[in-house]
Amino acid sequence: MMAHWLAVAACGVVLSSAPAYAQTAPGPAAGEPVGGPVVQSSGVGGEEIVRGLWVTRWEYHNPAEVTALLSRAAALGITDVFFQVRGRGDAFYRSNLEPWGEELTGRLGGDPGWDPLEVAIREAHARGLRLHAWINTFPMWSGLTPPPPTRPEHIYHRHPEWIVANRAGITQRLGNEFGYVSASPANPHVQAHVQSVVLDIVGRYAVDGVHFDYIRLPGRDYSYDAVSRGRFLRESMATNVNINYVKWQADEITRMLERISWSARARRSGLILTATIIGHYYQAVGIYAQDPVAWIESGALDYIIPMMYTPSGAEFVKMIEGYSDVLPPEKIAAGINLGEMPNDPYTVAAQVHMSFLAGMRGHVLFSLEDVDRLIWRNPRRGDLYTYLEGLRRTRFVAMRPASQLQEEEAQAAVLEVDPRLIPGLANAAILFIFVLP
Repeated sequence: MMAHWLAVAACGVVLSSAPAYAQTAPGPAAGEPVGGPVVQSSGVGGEEIVRGLWVTRWEYHNPAEVTALLSRAAALGITDVFFQVRGRGDAFYRSNLEPWGEELTGRLGGDPGWDPLEVAIREAHARGLRLHAWINTFPMWSGLTPPPPTRPEHIYHRHPEWIVANRAGITQRLGNEFGYVSASPANPHVQAHVQSVVLDIVGRYAVDGVHFDYIRLPGRDYSYDAVSRGRFLRESMATNVNINYVKWQADEITRMLERISWSARARRSGLILTATIIGHYYQAVGIYAQDPVAWIESGALDYIIPMMYTPSGAEFVKMIEGYSDVLPPEKIAAGINLGEMPNDPYTVAAQVHMSFLAGMRGHVLFSLEDVDRLIWRNPRRGDLYTYLEGLRRTRFVAMRPASQLQEEEAQAAVLEVDPRLIPGLANAAILFIFVLP
């Protein structure tokens, strides 16, 4: 698959007029109801192209800020906004299951007097944007001190038995190297609670999608809590099969997603379900108990978003190759962290373009603050994709046989892509070409 998409570049697609990602998402038609059809865009493999943006729970504090950031997203040419509504066992919408997020008022459980998710849906749909409710799936809490008393009671206090444990059976502590204290994915009560949270959201809010983040183990040395370990041993003895523990944990996450998918889509037709996943496929599967192939093939998710967080062209291609070898590219959207490439819009333009050359669903950018920092030098301050396309047409990713490159044709700098990563193209060079007037 990798050879295929790079060969497309060699055939001249990179020299074409503005590609699909440079098309601005239209707003709603006159008289169209809020919550109706939102984005009409060119598709990949019959699927709508995604030009996404993650909006964190730290980026809004009042309705005016939500309105402003969604207006900004629409002006940038974004199609999909992943709006964080659950961080660490809390809620950024009205919930009877979990307390209000601390970031809204400075106090966990403090009612802000408005509903961020309700405002975000209304303002997104008014601008022709798809709005995905972004939840941190297994994180329970973070920091050095436990959450204060709240109503409803926080799950950290209500269910301490849900917390993951290491191989020695020691429960994960606050202030650990992972940042969050996490709930155990294989605990049936944890799975039921996550499902209740999702069904509460899709049952009461006109979201276009639900996005699962941190849907993984903290690492392969977790979770050896009593409940998970007991279930694993009983199932191993019952089947008399030697089961890999990380694989068993991954299967538990997959089954949870399948149940959530079935029940959530029964409540809201057309719901889009996605998940963030570790950037390298082999790490996602072998360390963090994530099984994207099962998630896609079972129909539990519509597409995945690997965190391809790197400024290196070589590593970015390797990440694309890892996932495109096991999944149809239209089931993948590249997660691009702009914070990894400060003051480097050319690399961002290259990664965005490469994601489309690979035939992927699109990409999701982190985050709005970094987008604004990226394009501050753009005097138009308008459509991000017009800006990136302009950069690409000035310095575009191209591939030609090394023997054909001539110094007088262009001033070129080699991009960090090892041709050995690309089967059958060992004699090729991948270049940034400066197009001269």
